[in-house]
Amino acid sequence: MTVFMKVIRFFLFLILIVGASAVSGYVAMKVVLGGGEVPVPSVSGKHIVEALEIMGQSDLGLGIRSQEFDPVVAKHNVIRQDPPAGRRVKRGRRVSVILSKGPREARVPEVRGESWNRAVNILKAMGFKVGRVAWVESKSNHENTVIAQVPAPSRVVERGRQVSLLVSNGRPRSAFLMPDFVGKDLGVALR
Repeated sequence: MTVFMKVIRFFLFLILIVGASAVSGYVAMKVVLGGGEVPVPSVSGKHIVEALEIMGQSDLGLGIRSQEFDPVVAKHNVIRQDPPAGRRVKRGRRVSVILSKGPREARVPEVRGESWNRAVNILKAMGFKVGRVAWVESKSNHENTVIAQVPAPSRVVERGRQVSLLVSNGRPRSAFLMPDFVGKDLGVALR
């Protein structure tokens, strides 16, 4: 074998080694950079404990960005997440969520004994709505005075909820039974 053939073989061997290295480097980089991605699962509406488990199964972290009041989403459940579900991200990335504090709550004010107008103003000022109102005659309560309310005073409920009232129509009025005169003679009706 001539020296020339040995040199050609050496260069071919060198080209083969360099080519194999390039291919293996490309494959390794593809695995490191592209193969380590996972789709972000949806945790919106889920309890925080369940959201942590789901993210852990996907090799993703979970961080609470903030908490907000929400009239629909229950307390300690996820309102929104970033990045959104379905987006592909690198393993180990942290997904930020906003948790619900639940609906805003307040104590129902005491309006029994108040006048009708004052009771309505107190309820509205505290963020409640006036619900059903029933008027009844009462010997012991002045006219236009609130006798009862539902929900009860001091109960903690969702702000904006309706409060139903029972209001006095004043003392019972005298009443009598009117006979039926339809089709009767005027003389009979007058007697």
